[in-house]
Amino acid sequence: MYRSIGVIELKSIPKGVEAADAALKSAGVDVVTAHPACPGKYEIILTGSISNVQSAVDHVMGRFSDYVIDHSVMGR
Repeated sequence: MYRSIGVIELKSIPKGVEAADAALKSAGVDVVTAHPACPGKYEIILTGSISNVQSAVDHVMGRFSDYVIDHSVMGR
């Protein structure tokens, strides 16, 4: 199976933790890392199949779009 990477950056640490939880529960993805990137920002990096990663990122974008700074999905 081909693996892909999804990256989401949020401008709120509490919402970032909530978004990471929502992403993991929405699709069959694994978390590579989820941590505060700098004061007030939170970074989530997910891995899995391209469809699952895209689904998880889309789910986060739908629920937390006001807090998302940027996002990207990179296929292999």
